[in-house]
Amino acid sequence: MEKWICCGHDIIELCNRAGGTVPARCFFCGEPRKTVTLSPQPEDWLAFELAELWTGKIREFHGDPETHFPSLDQYGRTDVEAWRAVARRSIARGGYFQAGQGMKIVPHTVLSIGMSGGDVPVLHQILIEQGFSCGEDPNSSPQVFGHSTDSAVKLFQASHDGPDTKCLSVDGVVGPNTWWALENPSGSAQGEPGQVLLDMPSQEPSNPIAAASLQSAWLELHKQVFEIPDGSNRNPEIDLYTGMSGKPLAIPGPAWCAYFVAWNFAKAPHGSPFGRIGGAQSIAHFCQHNIPGSTIEAPFSDASKIKPGDIAVIANGQDHGHAFHVAAVLDGNIWTVEGNSGNAIRSKKRAISTCKYFINFDSYARSLGLG
Repeated sequence: MEKWICCGHDIIELCNRAGGTVPARCFFCGEPRKTVTLSPQPEDWLAFELAELWTGKIREFHGDPETHFPSLDQYGRTDVEAWRAVARRSIARGGYFQAGQGMKIVPHTVLSIGMSGGDVPVLHQILIEQGFSCGEDPNSSPQVFGHSTDSAVKLFQASHDGPDTKCLSVDGVVGPNTWWALENPSGSAQGEPGQVLLDMPSQEPSNPIAAASLQSAWLELHKQVFEIPDGSNRNPEIDLYTGMSGKPLAIPGPAWCAYFVAWNFAKAPHGSPFGRIGGAQSIAHFCQHNIPGSTIEAPFSDASKIKPGDIAVIANGQDHGHAFHVAAVLDGNIWTVEGNSGNAIRSKKRAISTCKYFINFDSYARSLGLG
């Protein structure tokens, strides 16, 4: 095996593959190959075969055998590094690729609460790597898909898309779409940070508080904020939202979707109506008890009460959830601006029915004389 040195980073390529040829140029960036010899690891063989098959299909789709692809996404991760991560997990479940013996990839099983063993430890590992807590009852086995794992899965689903670019169903069932998102939790697979959905209707917020907070959210979206490193809940911008500025980078940050909402509402006249609350459902509960008439709860019989500039909350069945800004409402759907969505700030399209709460500040704004 040879290690290719190009694209500013190391790209792993296979040299002595049975029946294969080594091109003179890297098929990711097109640079002439400059190599050093390595001893191949099992995941390198499988990862290369996966990457080569993937690249070949993309080239076939474009009808251009000379198409080159950038080796790095905006998170600084090489394509082959991503494939190696997939390969390691497949090998752990019995997958392999060996020269002359072909390739075998072991698919994940569908998981849900109450199951144990099998892919449950793999699920725990990925969720923890992405900053989701899977702490179970101290008396239970880490091999068990318990209530904490169910909560973590629902939180992950609430903030990630599947391979069809649509938001995952928040049902706690780890099927093919959720497994795909677990293997592709960030980067371009989850949509580009800063990208505004082309089908989003143009609508005005319903009160000055909503207008100021949504304007702040748009400004943050266009900064293309994402976690560094991935899954850490940290980066200088995110630290401003969560209050982690100045803390050692080795300390992971808290989940930050609600902090992002609170940060933007702090830009409103008279500041945030609910202060700086870091929990999605905690914002809803505070507003329910302290700002009369602000909060509606599912089921939503009258969608006309949901307006641009509102806060939406998806619940995970326990005390946590995912909070975000509503930018537009039409035909049973909402368009959003969300923090901690695929580890970044992103714009999404969701069904109204996926949410548990919507929070509107029209009456509160009028009580402050804001019209």
